[in-house]
Amino acid sequence: MGKIISIMSLKGGVGKTSVVASLGSAIAGFDKKVLLIDANFHAPNLGIHFNVIEPEVTLHDVMMRKANISNAIYAVGDLDIIPSALFTNQKISPLRLRDKIRHLKKDYDYILLDSPPSLAEDGLASLYAADEIFFVTTPDHSTLSNTIKSINRSNERGAVINGIILNRVYNR
Repeated sequence: MGKIISIMSLKGGVGKTSVVASLGSAIAGFDKKVLLIDANFHAPNLGIHFNVIEPEVTLHDVMMRKANISNAIYAVGDLDIIPSALFTNQKISPLRLRDKIRHLKKDYDYILLDSPPSLAEDGLASLYAADEIFFVTTPDHSTLSNTIKSINRSNERGAVINGIILNRVYNR
């Protein structure tokens, strides 16, 4: 049975999507079956990292019950991705994410969620869907303080936090 890992941060621009893409590719390189899901419903970018620009079926379609989740999975190299719609006005209920993806754990060793920079309803969806969480931060005071707040708020909700990924560290 696989594991769902959410890559989170309350601050945008820290590199969550790049971490998900790189980490997923690295894990797949160890002959593990990996699925990456763009759970950033308002500003998705994961598909762009893999040149899946205009997918026919997206996570939005699945969340709206317009498509089966198996139709939203795209094979890209050694891993699979489920992109979200780049341009949409579709109203979805993000908290249904857990129910929509839980059964995929039987097909994958690792499912990585690219989360939005929020702990509002869309961010909570990633938090609740995950078996464990890694926070991405950068080495500056404002981002680190946001990370501490995020960890505290996540702990209050009973989340399993397995680590912090320090991104954009140069010449150190």
